[in-house]
Amino acid sequence: MSATALTPSSTTTICSWKGTAHCHNLSVSVSVNTDAAWYHPVPKPDAEQIQSRIAFWKGMEVG
Repeated sequence: MSATALTPSSTTTICSWKGTAHCHNLSVSVSVNTDAAWYHPVPKPDAEQIQSRIAFWKGMEVG
């Protein structure tokens, strides 16, 4: 049985129209994909539809 978990990362990024993103590491079994997920806890007004959503990248397939 493999475990999957998101753990907070200290990485943040800034987008001029979305605001500050906070990253998470994705751990699956014994592998860690660093900064593979991110979210905007307080997006700027033009991007408020992404609040409470998380995005994945770096080879991630969500299905």
